[in-house]
Amino acid sequence: MRADASHFGLVEVARRRRLGLDGDVNRLALSALLVLAACGSSSEAPPAPVLLTHADYDCRAETPEPRPEVEPGCLLDPDCDRSLVVGHRGAGGNFGVYAPENSLSAIRFAILIGADAVEIDVRHSRDDRLVLMHDGSLERTTGVEANTDTLSLDELVALPLLDPGFLGAFDCETVPTFEAALAIAKGRVDVVVDTKTSRGDLVARAIVEAQMLDQAVISVSSVDTAVAAREAVPEIRIQLRPDSIEEYEAMKPRFSRPPEILEIPADALSDFAPIREEEHNRLFVDVFGLDAQVFGDGDVRAYDPVYADGADVLQSEFPAWVLMSLDRDYWEKLPAPRDLGLDSPLLRD
Repeated sequence: MRADASHFGLVEVARRRRLGLDGDVNRLALSALLVLAACGSSSEAPPAPVLLTHADYDCRAETPEPRPEVEPGCLLDPDCDRSLVVGHRGAGGNFGVYAPENSLSAIRFAILIGADAVEIDVRHSRDDRLVLMHDGSLERTTGVEANTDTLSLDELVALPLLDPGFLGAFDCETVPTFEAALAIAKGRVDVVVDTKTSRGDLVARAIVEAQMLDQAVISVSSVDTAVAAREAVPEIRIQLRPDSIEEYEAMKPRFSRPPEILEIPADALSDFAPIREEEHNRLFVDVFGLDAQVFGDGDVRAYDPVYADGADVLQSEFPAWVLMSLDRDYWEKLPAPRDLGLDSPLLRD
């Protein structure tokens, strides 16, 4: 945990008691006392806990600078052995409570809280340009009854994103271009590109043009799309999604170089451990089920066993909560969330 100043340790103790995380209270209290002793009679005031606001990341905000806890590029650096956190669809998928999914604000929020990477969904327009959009249809997120590939780029970026009650200024959020998303992420946060388009070649070339080869990985369920991306840009990094060892072994002959990341079920971690040892891939796990559990009981320790079982990267609807489990929360309080009509200990004022 951080121990920048004595009251940080004591605040952390109180927070964990409140969340029912008493297992580490003695250790945390001792850390706080040790910091008190180290500070001695220094007159330097400890830094205050940070209060985050919607104005720090909403659609009128400047892009925040990253926190240096884990340097950008770690996701694709084989020598970086940190446990990493990815925000789903930017800052929390369609269950997000802080910003619209696949928006530039969602990416800014992920940077602001110190997430290591953002997952974004990419599709192509009628004129073969790339935008952020999860569904093939635009209706759920923009209200327009059309598919992404039936409109031009100019038509798409003019569409406002629907705002289902987010707190903050999001009325200026429109469908973002992939280029704009990469520009915000560059040097700040790594990017997992869920490639919903079959045009892996377009995605790979856009990553090269943005000079993001070391910070962006193409995530695919279609091996053909991954092969097209590698044919267009041999250096591109790939994230495959096998459900089993057998499925992965069937995929491997299509590639001259192993994929850099394997997105697998949590219950397959032990099966993939030998492959990880041999190929030096990272193992990536979605924890959406655990997100629901933590939403209900407020116990962020629920994420710990997944890392302990061998996961390198967790993708979450609530990346801030996974950061809390790693003692990487530097804020006193997150911005007020939108009302989901549900109650969670971690979303109460």
